Amino acid sequence: MKIWTLLVILTTCGVLDAKKEILIGGIFHGDDELSQKVFRTTFESINNMQYKYKFTPHVFNITRTDSLKAQEIVCNLSKKGVMAIFGPNSVETSGIVSSLAEKLEIPHLIYHWKTKPLQRVDYIDPKMTLNFYPDSDAIAKTLAGILIDYTWKSYTIIYENEENLLRLKDILQVHQPNGDNLVTMMKLEDDNYAILMKKVKFSQVKNVILDIDVDKILPLFEAAKLVGMTGDYHRYFLTNLDTATLNFKDITESLVNITTIRLSNVSSGFMDDALRNINGYGENTIEATKVPLESALVHDAIHFFVNALDFYVENPKNAKMKAKSCTDVQDTSGRTQQQSFGYGLMEFMRAREYTGITGQIEFFKGNITEKRGSRTEIKLDVLEFSRDSSNFNKIAHFDSTNGMIFDFSESENDDKIIAAIQNKTFIITTRAEAPFLFHNTVDKDGMPLEGNAQFSGYAVDLIKRIQGNLHFKYVFQLVDDGKNGNFDAAKGEWNGLIGEILKGRADLAIADITITCDRKKVVDFTTPFMNLGISILYTKPKPKEKNLFSFFDPFTTDVWIYTGLVYIFISVLVFVLSRVNNDDWESSHPCNQDPDEVESIWNILNCVWLMMGSIMGQGSDILPKGSSTRIVTGLWWFFALIMLASYTANLAAFLTSDRLTSSINGAEDLAKQVKIKYGALKDGSTMRFFQFSNYSTYQRMWATMERNGDIFNPKSNDEGVNKVEKDNGDYAFMMESVPMEYQTQRKCTLMQVGEWLDSKGYGIALPLESPYRKFFSTQILKLQESGVLAKLKEDWWKAPAGEECPPSEMPHDDLDIGNVGGVFLLLLGGCLVALLIAIIEFSMNVQEVAINEKITHWNALKSELAFAFNFRILTKPVRSNSTEIISRKSTPPRSMKSRSRFGSEKNLKIKPNRSASLDSRTTEPAKSKSLFDLHFTSEKKGKISTLF
Repeated sequence: MKIWTLLVILTTCGVLDAKKEILIGGIFHGDDELSQKVFRTTFESINNMQYKYKFTPHVFNITRTDSLKAQEIVCNLSKKGVMAIFGPNSVETSGIVSSLAEKLEIPHLIYHWKTKPLQRVDYIDPKMTLNFYPDSDAIAKTLAGILIDYTWKSYTIIYENEENLLRLKDILQVHQPNGDNLVTMMKLEDDNYAILMKKVKFSQVKNVILDIDVDKILPLFEAAKLVGMTGDYHRYFLTNLDTATLNFKDITESLVNITTIRLSNVSSGFMDDALRNINGYGENTIEATKVPLESALVHDAIHFFVNALDFYVENPKNAKMKAKSCTDVQDTSGRTQQQSFGYGLMEFMRAREYTGITGQIEFFKGNITEKRGSRTEIKLDVLEFSRDSSNFNKIAHFDSTNGMIFDFSESENDDKIIAAIQNKTFIITTRAEAPFLFHNTVDKDGMPLEGNAQFSGYAVDLIKRIQGNLHFKYVFQLVDDGKNGNFDAAKGEWNGLIGEILKGRADLAIADITITCDRKKVVDFTTPFMNLGISILYTKPKPKEKNLFSFFDPFTTDVWIYTGLVYIFISVLVFVLSRVNNDDWESSHPCNQDPDEVESIWNILNCVWLMMGSIMGQGSDILPKGSSTRIVTGLWWFFALIMLASYTANLAAFLTSDRLTSSINGAEDLAKQVKIKYGALKDGSTMRFFQFSNYSTYQRMWATMERNGDIFNPKSNDEGVNKVEKDNGDYAFMMESVPMEYQTQRKCTLMQVGEWLDSKGYGIALPLESPYRKFFSTQILKLQESGVLAKLKEDWWKAPAGEECPPSEMPHDDLDIGNVGGVFLLLLGGCLVALLIAIIEFSMNVQEVAINEKITHWNALKSELAFAFNFRILTKPVRSNSTEIISRKSTPPRSMKSRSRFGSEKNLKIKPNRSASLDSRTTEPAKSKSLFDLHFTSEKKGKISTLF
């Protein structure tokens, strides 16, 4: 009996405490079954809780474009006093529902991507609609912030329609297509994704941003895999918030670098509650990571509404919507009447905050008066695809306040990349160019070589040193065209080593690859492992052969001839003028002031002697007295002064002209002349330096090189070096200093001319934004600091023992006999001529003595020789019959000497023997004495002196 009484009491209390029934409408489409399931199960779960209300959801299904059906459903629900309407999630049908909800003042909650009308700058969100999907502007700013942190230099954007561009507008503002970043826009217009991905591959851009529907993502990646766009260096960023729910298992082996974003917090307790509700109804279970965003937003929208209603109404009896018909609705934009329950509830919800599966939900930020109908503050998880787990792992999160915050430290990320390097086999493309790489198919014993054993050189040793620290595997392969890499405008692609990197055929490229601006736009480079610059390769000047008569070099042959002719002309001129000028005729004796006859000393020999002494800078003991002869002589002295000074100034330069000095000393000298041809490696970085230089000298040189054609612009460095050797001074080759140094170490006839024209470096090329670049650069810096790079260069650049070039002789200022030997020869020749003349004169004198003394020629010869070589005898008697000869050939008399040189005649001293000679014409002839008598007399005097 007591039990039955208790049951009656409980039943009565339950009736009294019955929950307030709330009608909820849900409009869905036929393809969103999971969202409908979440809608029903969430309300069922809420009804099982101790809430004041019992929610009765009414679910309707319409097509995505049936706006009339949507209108009908809203009107029917309004007549029943519906408290709120959820959905639909399509732009085509949600618009009419939002409009009717505003007229009927029914809270309308949606959860799909919605754009603002582009033509409405002052657009305001509908007053009765709340969109739980993030605002389009907030999404755009978030995507731009994430992409900025990635610092991609170039990428391709694949979008589906114009509305997708609204999500990307901030990205396009940051990375302008006409700026330094290469941005390509491609629209997904049909289902033939392979053609589109081929276009992306042809553009050689490795970074791709995908903004497409979730159901098109996997087919597009299948096409990317088909065309080879899923390698290590291809990176994809997917803006669709449902990307992480897809299954990439079928293409896991190819995919490595996929990044996406997610709004749902899969590890939250709200997600666990939602999964319990979802998985509790039905056979198939779903994982947290596979819950679509729409379903999560439906869950959050329901809890947000229920929580707000619970706080908004204290008494459940007051939670009542007025039933309205769509035929009697009024415009509420200028509201003056008392607000309805639905309007008040919407304002309350707009001001609330709530945390759910999709994070923090709020519809204003700081300014509660700003009526917003969409979420402006969001927090997105940044996910990265893991090939090991075939799932997306969270690596960071992004919000508008703090930006990108990674879940791991930089050192942890480095450890991850190093582990990837150690598990990777790098394909290294290179080209055969001494001394960087030598390719040999057989060893020194004739045995065949295979694999990496075929290669040796500086580049091989450098890779070995780096590999010793990073512990990776590598395979060398030669590029087909043997070029470093330039853009081929005709084909629209890069060739050479750079082309191999861009086409995905190689992971690294190492050779004498110069780091240039154009190349850095398409590939990444490590820290330079070698610095260099452009210089000029030219032949060493050959030293001139020793010329004994090099003292003639200061003047040309013409000048010497003209000088000789002028010398003869002036000598003859003075001779003629002295004959007609009375002042040059004098008395034969200076004491005779009134002579009967006068004579002139200016015979042709004396004129020649005067001119010779002047031009030799020695002067003469006879000078002219006539005005005309003095004028001519003075002008001759001036001429002789200039000629002698010019000769002396140039003599030293000509005597040292055999020093090793080149005819060109730099680019300026090359540009100013036309005799020496020059060129550079065809289509190489050196040629491009001249082609795009703004310096006028280099512009002139480029015009010359372009005009000269391919014959002077070789296709390889070896061809250019050989041409310099072959042309022997008629060709100069512009090349980089590093290979030039190698060539000059082995080819002793070549040298570097001038300084570097620029400064740059060689680096290892990698794909753009390669994650491995940092670690290779670090190893290069370590090798540089430890001196390993310098040692490697010395080992490979230095010529082998026995093949070194001899050290160049330093120029010196000393002159050897080869430079001035001609002067000695000329002096010797002059002495021989003088000796020959002396012998002739001596013979003639012997002949005369023999005749006059009536002795034999032999006795006369002995007598004259005895006298000549008896150095104690200082005087010589004058023979009477040879007085005229003596007066003619001996030193001119005093009266014949120039007064201007010797002054007054009274100061002159006349020796006795000379006076006797001078007076020979007026006095009796002295008695002739033979040399025998002279010899006897000298002997007699010697005996007398011995007596005393």
